[in-house]
Amino acid sequence: MAKKNEDAVMEEQVEKYSKEDLVEIPPLFYDKERYSAPVAVLLNGYKYLIPRGKAGIKVPRAVKEILDNSEYQKQMATEYIKEHEGVKNLGEF
Repeated sequence: MAKKNEDAVMEEQVEKYSKEDLVEIPPLFYDKERYSAPVAVLLNGYKYLIPRGKAGIKVPRAVKEILDNSEYQKQMATEYIKEHEGVKNLGEF
């Protein structure tokens, strides 16, 4: 029952945007353990719960930008960690 309620809330929020402002996002990574919960995106006081593993999800362009920025930051953090493997104190350069 909570699942239907979350989906209804997201659909209601998305309907506030014109169809021109909506963009399709690729399916978010999904597994049955750690990455199974929907991804929460907060924008201008609205909470968007984006289900993982579903194709054809349309969200406002700003929500897609937030997801893209999050992925970019994750990639940058991974690169930083790989570059500094074995360094004892990352605070001193």
